[in-house]
Amino acid sequence: MRWDMPTMKRILTSHRSCEFPWKNIWKVKVPFKVAFFCWVVSLGKVLTTENLRRRGMYIANCCVMCKKDGESVNHLSLHCEAIYLWKEVLNRTGFLWVMPKEVVDLLVGWKGLKGSKNAVHVWKIIPSCLMCCLWLERNGRCF
Repeated sequence: MRWDMPTMKRILTSHRSCEFPWKNIWKVKVPFKVAFFCWVVSLGKVLTTENLRRRGMYIANCCVMCKKDGESVNHLSLHCEAIYLWKEVLNRTGFLWVMPKEVVDLLVGWKGLKGSKNAVHVWKIIPSCLMCCLWLERNGRCF
């Protein structure tokens, strides 16, 4: 089958075709507050400077953590200073991973780990814990 450029572009730029990863949020054994926070992050509704500006607030479009890019949910959770934490966790486990563009894509791709039951539970809580810790650090720097 031969595809033309418009078809290829549509396939590559289309929104994800999989379902929302609710199990990777709500079925993980973390406190309810952490699961709820991850739900809000995955929906992109956390009050970052980007979201506050959309709501009409006059605020500098600067990330509190890196002082460079605009502070969006995906930038703060995956790409900013967070990249060092993600790299450290993945280096310690021996996984090779390319950071996705969005938090939802990370949760979709974060598949289970084979091994003991405890190792599986720990692996599943890593995204929730890292995102929550990053948000707490961000708020500590803001306020």
